[in-house]
Amino acid sequence: MDEVDYFAVLRSMVSLKGKHVLEIGGSVPPALIAPCGVASWTSIDINQRRFIESLNNIEIPKWYCTEIMSACEMTFDREKFDVVYSTNCFEHISDLPLSLEQIYRVLRPKGILFTIFGPIWSGSVGHHTWVWDNGKPLTFSDNVFPDWFHLTHNEEELKLYLKERYRPEIVEAILKYVYRSDDINRLVDSVYEREIASFDYSHIINLKIRSLRGPNRETLRMLKDVYRSVSDFRTLGYFWVYVKGRCELRFRLRAYLWGGLAILRRKTLEIVRNCFASVSHWMKRLRSNK
Repeated sequence: MDEVDYFAVLRSMVSLKGKHVLEIGGSVPPALIAPCGVASWTSIDINQRRFIESLNNIEIPKWYCTEIMSACEMTFDREKFDVVYSTNCFEHISDLPLSLEQIYRVLRPKGILFTIFGPIWSGSVGHHTWVWDNGKPLTFSDNVFPDWFHLTHNEEELKLYLKERYRPEIVEAILKYVYRSDDINRLVDSVYEREIASFDYSHIINLKIRSLRGPNRETLRMLKDVYRSVSDFRTLGYFWVYVKGRCELRFRLRAYLWGGLAILRRKTLEIVRNCFASVSHWMKRLRSNK
């Protein structure tokens, strides 16, 4: 699922009509939001380039605004927003405890926090590698190095592994991103769980996104020797839907029923698309071998 899918799930769970919404880390295009009838939509990000790329050459409606601002330094009034929405962002936030305090502060009573994020540092691909190689992204989805290697090995050991596979400049870019970049916060699962639990939220969805397989016995031993506070090394990220204060039963039912159906529909479409892509790939290979 991508950002469009996540926004569709949000719409299925939450009525956005007349609501004041804060988006953290990105910018949903106004064309997607317009049918919802929001009172206002405010997007904040520390990277102005993302706003420029996503909003370039389009007309910005009056109810939509963007701010260059970090989540931990929000200057909005207390209890300003009905909904805080964020996707693929919390693993990048440098000061998570302070950011969660700010989110709680700007949410109105019975306001909704909706976020899905990952991969987190303690997961199999938590290094979150994202570098450019000949104009194309080389990312954590490309099996840059073995799962959990960033946790079981230090920078010099990873360098020895990478130098056999990539050019020196790509090796340095990967090492810098994994171990020295401030683009990721390198927090483990227990930290996320402890910090969110310190606030007075009603839990609607508190879902761990987990890898299909766990580390083998030797890797797990190495991981536990270094990261004793990690609850589950299979946890890649989280899907949270929380309500500030007490949650009404009707919202909980809507979130489970309509939200569940939306996720099922989107995942089904994703599987179908992947199947068609695989069939198309193999058909092309068969034709090229004739």
